[in-house]
Amino acid sequence: MYRMKLIALLCVGFFAFSVTAQVRKSDSIFTDAAKPRIQFPATEEIKSDPPNATVIREITYCKVGSRELRMDAYLPKNRSTSPSSALIYIHGGAWITGDKDEGPIEQDLSELLTRGYAVFSINYRLGPANQFPSQVEDCKCAVRSLRANATKYSIDARRIGVWGSSAGGHLAAFLGTTNGISQLEGYGGYPEESSAVQAVATYFGPADLTTSDWGFIDKLGFLVVFGTSKNWGKASPITYVSRGDAPFYVIGGDRDDRVDVRQQQMMHAKLQAAGVPSELLIVKNCDHEFAPKGGLLNPSRSEVTKRLADFFDRNIRVVSAPLFDAQTTRGSTSRRGALVR
Repeated sequence: MYRMKLIALLCVGFFAFSVTAQVRKSDSIFTDAAKPRIQFPATEEIKSDPPNATVIREITYCKVGSRELRMDAYLPKNRSTSPSSALIYIHGGAWITGDKDEGPIEQDLSELLTRGYAVFSINYRLGPANQFPSQVEDCKCAVRSLRANATKYSIDARRIGVWGSSAGGHLAAFLGTTNGISQLEGYGGYPEESSAVQAVATYFGPADLTTSDWGFIDKLGFLVVFGTSKNWGKASPITYVSRGDAPFYVIGGDRDDRVDVRQQQMMHAKLQAAGVPSELLIVKNCDHEFAPKGGLLNPSRSEVTKRLADFFDRNIRVVSAPLFDAQTTRGSTSRRGALVR
């Protein structure tokens, strides 16, 4: 019986992965895997080094067994003598594709560097070869790595924020809601450091994988990355929201055909109900990852970047140090621990 179930699961997984490479479906986030690397518009990929940054590429930030996990560092040239606040960018790609130099980082990077942030764009293990929570473990290891190397990069270890888009937004939300859950830390390195982040921004991020917002192709994709449906609640960042989480800025598109805007609205509502500071921005005429649909984006793409930077200014430069002190004394409660068993 076990052997038959295993064969059936492998067949379904192969079918799901094949479908993602061949089927175009407007309401699915699993539609851009036809090529090895996700294809964004020309403006959504870093093609040259920003002039206002010192760039260090292909840094090994953690190791999982013999596997090296890499990141690129963008260190502002106009930084003051005091350590910079740090931001981590997490790319999208339905958890199965994508790269650290792709996605909305291209539009956001210059503004964040101008304001003095040190930006670190990470890669993480992708499915279907790597199952959840591998992706979360890698992102948490990146935070711990930055703290361990704060002096090297001249950053303030108490002031680390994160943002990501689509699947990257989902993983960023995990960093903001699962502080203190040891089962999600992994074994990539720097266990003595905290993986807590002090501010989170998500673009078009899935929040709850168990709702009716998802189509057949999406669910097949979830099966490939997260396993059977009994795991989908555990793989939903909304499940872990609780008082004391980092402040959030939740951004969605009113015409997003891949991740329904209700996902961002639900996440924002859950955060507010738990007493977590949360801001919600729904961009009008906006499909997935800022593709215009039916008119001009409102607010504009550049305005969204400005608001993103303003959010990090408010929540990292001013109040993050006391938040970090509170986060490091926050233990894993039985309720939170039970969620990932």
